[in-house]
Amino acid sequence: MGTAVLRHAFVGSVTELLRAKYGLIVTSQRQLDGYVDVNVWVDVSDVITNPHINERHHDGYVVKLINENDSQRPPLLDARQRLMLYVNKAGIPAPLPVRTITGCYTSSVELVTKGDVIKRQIVVMSFFRGIVLSDLSMTPDVLQELGRITGKLNICMQTFPDITSLEYDSVWKVCECGQLLSLVEHAPGEKLRTMSISIITEFNSKVVPNLQTYQTGLIHHDVGPQNIVMRQDMDQRWKMAAILDFGDVCSSCYVFEVAILLSNIFMNEFSRSMTTSEMALTRDTVFDSYTAVKPLSTNEKEVVDICVEARILQCCLLGEKTRETDPGNDYIGDYICWELLESLCNTCRD
Repeated sequence: MGTAVLRHAFVGSVTELLRAKYGLIVTSQRQLDGYVDVNVWVDVSDVITNPHINERHHDGYVVKLINENDSQRPPLLDARQRLMLYVNKAGIPAPLPVRTITGCYTSSVELVTKGDVIKRQIVVMSFFRGIVLSDLSMTPDVLQELGRITGKLNICMQTFPDITSLEYDSVWKVCECGQLLSLVEHAPGEKLRTMSISIITEFNSKVVPNLQTYQTGLIHHDVGPQNIVMRQDMDQRWKMAAILDFGDVCSSCYVFEVAILLSNIFMNEFSRSMTTSEMALTRDTVFDSYTAVKPLSTNEKEVVDICVEARILQCCLLGEKTRETDPGNDYIGDYICWELLESLCNTCRD
């Protein structure tokens, strides 16, 4: 079944799924952006027939149809939901998972269309109303707060009691960047293919041999402006309200978390016009604010730049490959930033 057809089938079945499995009556809904998962925002009635929901969440809920690979790993999905509860209890706002009528954090569904039956898992979480940081300009104060909250999150997750349940294999992990050579053919043009090989080669020579020396623990693995909700306080100042999307959490190197954060900042549409000096200042501001909370070694700092380049290359190559199979997914385009990658490479090599 095509991705677009599956997406349409799920969106059309959300009302009945929530009524039957969560005891919620949908009053309105709209589809949200998503890469491999399908996300739908819903508002619901005050009439709730679920013993695990005390009251309606007034900002609504996000219903997530989990991608095919993760749907085959219910224990992983359950651990992610429990991690979000753990993070919330530690004082870091994140979406709160919603239990089904039977008390589970995940639910199996069957979607039928054109004679095909597709089995997937769904999860439901509280929605945070506000402005996503990627739609705002990132001031030095915001960059510092991004570094600090990421460091704080990493420290918090160190003590999560079920880290092993969050282990999984994925081509999206930064540690897999050294294996990207097989995807270089998806780069558009010989110049970009040559640049891609250069980045992969440098990553394999400078990072891979030293992986065992870097500090490791649970990382968010996709923290950035696209996953931070902002709200204005009484003085009309923007403040971070929540960290979203724990679907990539895994045990990995903390220096990769910093590299992913920087990559997501640079790939943000409002940041792509940064000058060379602005990029360097952003990198130093984020790194210094992160390490003020979660210290990293000099050796780890020395590989930040190549890790950023490798991460953006990973997004470009996987994005190009995914676009071939899901051309109707406009969200994919946000991850393909060849001009940015060229600019970063030129900056770091000058």
